[in-house]
Amino acid sequence: MKMMLLWARLPSYLAGFCREMESKYGHEVIVAGIGNDNLGEGESPVSDQLFDGIEKLEITERTANDANAVAELVAAVSPDVLMISGWQYKGYAKLYSNRELAHLPLVLCSDNTLRGTWKQFIGKFALRSVLARSARVWVPGRAGLELMEYWGVPKSKLLVGLYNVDSDRIGEFATRAATVHCDEPSFLFAGQLIPRKGFDLLCEAYSRYRQKVQSPWRLTVCGRGPLDSLCRGEGIDYKGFVDGSELPTHFYESDVFILPSVYDAWGVVLAEAACCGMPMIGTNTCGATADLIIDRDNGLVIEPDSADAILDALLWFHQTSADRRTAMGKRSQKLCVPHTAVSVAARMDQELTQLLETR
Repeated sequence: MKMMLLWARLPSYLAGFCREMESKYGHEVIVAGIGNDNLGEGESPVSDQLFDGIEKLEITERTANDANAVAELVAAVSPDVLMISGWQYKGYAKLYSNRELAHLPLVLCSDNTLRGTWKQFIGKFALRSVLARSARVWVPGRAGLELMEYWGVPKSKLLVGLYNVDSDRIGEFATRAATVHCDEPSFLFAGQLIPRKGFDLLCEAYSRYRQKVQSPWRLTVCGRGPLDSLCRGEGIDYKGFVDGSELPTHFYESDVFILPSVYDAWGVVLAEAACCGMPMIGTNTCGATADLIIDRDNGLVIEPDSADAILDALLWFHQTSADRRTAMGKRSQKLCVPHTAVSVAARMDQELTQLLETR
């Protein structure tokens, strides 16, 4: 089977999945998407190392909005299955109604979550033809399923695991981490340094936390963005931008991961932290929280947009024992299993093979 993934940005988080589909199941995978041109505020560049050995085609945003150019690109690849990241680019959106490609099974890939907005109500009708044309709809997890069910997509079409982690690659860092001695526990944040990620609220809460406890933990920060000046605060160990291929090093060297996003469609970094065996703090407006955090079991689920909620979570973990944190981390790893590239590739191989057989 020849699979083509047509994405917005080249999806680093799918590199493990692509490699698994090729090496274990013998499929040919071609990934096409926009490279590192015109990166958004705080947005991280695509990691070339993660895509090592995977065939990728870099296009420009202009090409993505050109219906003829996109259709010609797909025709030139001539895939058996085409997986499309949403409908945000005009060239992508036109594929759903392209008559010359009517024979081609399409998998719509969407990370949108149910938010109850008027736009999503209109989407029930505006996207009816797109959803009907899609042979399958691939979402990250529970929050994505809720939206698609709201839009009337049959359950038989729905697949989960759009965002997944390469557990084999991440596991290679565990041995390296075993030789690293951490003198004191620490919190870790990894992501864009922007208000939507709640980074300003985290820095405020962390400053207050340091004033309330003796021997405060440090806060390690990996990322970049317009709020990087906040990283000068006392106790913050700012690593700057860290390539995705090296990020697991910091997961294994830290004790508790925190993603205080005001909103995140999912948040693959939460899955990476879970895969590394970390207890976690996540907001209930982060899509991955519903799939990966059970409150007070392997982490804490907190309200968004609240420095007070973040502070309470930091203090709660400060008071937990190392043994309890270890047990919580092991629970995180179990919850992450369905979202690993190994698990997702196994399900996708079965689904796509069945799809082609029925057609």
